[in-house]
Amino acid sequence: MPVDRVLEAEQAIQDIATELGRMKSAADLIDSAQSKLETIIYASKVVIVKSGKFIKQGSQILERIGDYDIQGDLTKVIRTTQSIKEEVGNLPKEFGRIQESIDKTNNDLKGVGDSVENLVSENLPKEFGRIQEYVDEVNKSLKDIKDKNRQTGKIVIGLIGGWYVIGFLIILRIFHVI
Repeated sequence: MPVDRVLEAEQAIQDIATELGRMKSAADLIDSAQSKLETIIYASKVVIVKSGKFIKQGSQILERIGDYDIQGDLTKVIRTTQSIKEEVGNLPKEFGRIQESIDKTNNDLKGVGDSVENLVSENLPKEFGRIQEYVDEVNKSLKDIKDKNRQTGKIVIGLIGGWYVIGFLIILRIFHVI
């Protein structure tokens, strides 16, 4: 029986080793769980802080929305839409008035164009005649000026020639040639 007891003792040691291995695994799991739990707690704190900021900002937005007069703005939009509808309804009348004004202006311009054409056709030949008379007078004056210039040039040349002769005679006299 001592061998049985040794075997029993060995079996007991192995059972204890197995249990210690399980305890070690459990301790590792607990340690891992503790680490994960700390990460979850930290993440939860961050979520709580950010949620608080979100809730605060959301509350401010809701307050602003609550202050916003949606009904008043809708009423303004409806009034503006009705006003636009009335103005659009009046457009055909306005286009009719504008078309009448354009037609009247075109008729008036046609009358003015006819009047101008008549004035030009009646007065243009007379004016061209006057212009031709003036051009003829200017040409005659230019011819007279040219003729007088020729005569004046001849006189000046004659005078200059006479002065040369007189000067030559004086020089001859000074030198006692004459």
